[in-house]
Amino acid sequence: MALVVTFNEYNGVGEDNTDDITDVTFGNLDDADFTPADNPITASENSFDKYIKAEFTGMAGEGISEIANTKWYKSAGNYKTGEAVKMDGLSVSYATPSESSSGDSDIPVSEPGAQNVGLNGADDGVLTVDGESEYIRMQRQTSGATPAGALNDLTFILLYDVS
Repeated sequence: MALVVTFNEYNGVGEDNTDDITDVTFGNLDDADFTPADNPITASENSFDKYIKAEFTGMAGEGISEIANTKWYKSAGNYKTGEAVKMDGLSVSYATPSESSSGDSDIPVSEPGAQNVGLNGADDGVLTVDGESEYIRMQRQTSGATPAGALNDLTFILLYDVS
């Protein structure tokens, strides 16, 4: 069995889980699957927070004893004027997603120098059996300078070490 990494999104008051998402859709709706054009982020507003976890399965079948050094960043896609994506993957607890500013830092736009997504309950943790990362909280933010219309597609990457 191969190592499989999937992404799960959590939404709502009850921390509803949507398994195996294929993209992260930002907008003015707290849901994992919707049409951004029907729920746009208005200039000077923020998207609802997104809570994502990476799920690792098949470690034993591949002889993997440890997954460590998880790093999440934006690898491609251009921001529009006045736009940013904020993120935190260390010591994040789930809270009902909102459009209030998350207060997080800008997502790195190249590979971070250090682990920025926690594992196994610790900021510098490791996985020794199949499991999930800690929450990766992201929010797309705009300013009054952000032009009207659809925002550009962005690509996010998760890197990790195996041994």
